[in-house]
Amino acid sequence: MRGSGPVTADRSLVVVAGKGGVGKTTVSVALALALADAGRRVLVVEVAARDDVPRALGVRAPSKDAHVVRPLRPRLDHVSIDSQHAMADYLRLHLPLGGLARLLPRTQLFRVLAAAAPGLAELLTIGQVWELARAGDHDVVVLDAPATGHAVALLQAPRTFAAAAAAGPIAAQARAVDAFLGDRDRTAAIVVTRPEELPVNEALLLHRRLVADGHMAVDAVVVNGLFPPRFSPADLRRLDAARESAAVRAARFYGARALRQREQVDRLLAALGPGVPSRTLPFAFAGAPEPTALARLLAA
Repeated sequence: MRGSGPVTADRSLVVVAGKGGVGKTTVSVALALALADAGRRVLVVEVAARDDVPRALGVRAPSKDAHVVRPLRPRLDHVSIDSQHAMADYLRLHLPLGGLARLLPRTQLFRVLAAAAPGLAELLTIGQVWELARAGDHDVVVLDAPATGHAVALLQAPRTFAAAAAAGPIAAQARAVDAFLGDRDRTAAIVVTRPEELPVNEALLLHRRLVADGHMAVDAVVVNGLFPPRFSPADLRRLDAARESAAVRAARFYGARALRQREQVDRLLAALGPGVPSRTLPFAFAGAPEPTALARLLAA
């Protein structure tokens, strides 16, 4: 695949995004482990109170672990944040409500008011990620972003609010977060996809949205789950002519799928153009990532 060296430079924030089910968490974990092995202090952030990253590493997350930074490996920490905690933190910092700031986000009235301000939850959530990235406790924050639509809303919320609000603490924070996301020396994105038609289409759309609308740097597009090429064109012709058997049918299926995958990878690269580095990760036949599979992903 195109490009050489690591897929990220010395950024403070790396956003890993893509269609649901393409392996964003697996790529986030592999990237975080690679950075930690290189000596960097890494924090992996999940949103919506998810705990997929600890489970991928075989670590059981406590049921009340949301919003608490805790270690997973040497030089590798994890935190799961959600919009309700983000709103509570914002109220505590910016509004003189005392103990009421802790109670207000739990009320039905507050939830109605928050829902009436589209994008506010996303703004405060990405604001929490921004705070973690600039705090200095870690060298790099890896954001395991939600699926494409929610990820775009999350990353575009600061620009939307910065344009809509002329003054006030929310407008000031929105402008600061928007500037941070657009700073190519501090923030970059990795787009993850699978070598299939719909995921490739969504990856191309996401790439355009991040670069054009979100003005973010895309360090790489990662194609996850690629079958290793085992059969040459001559092999496939011989398989077509071979006597029917379970082994022959399995080999034909594998060869046909590998060929379709390569066609989708070629389509992706042609649409991206030569300026976007790309990487491929092998299909994990063992299923969920386990130590041997993670080691292969780390090498990639």
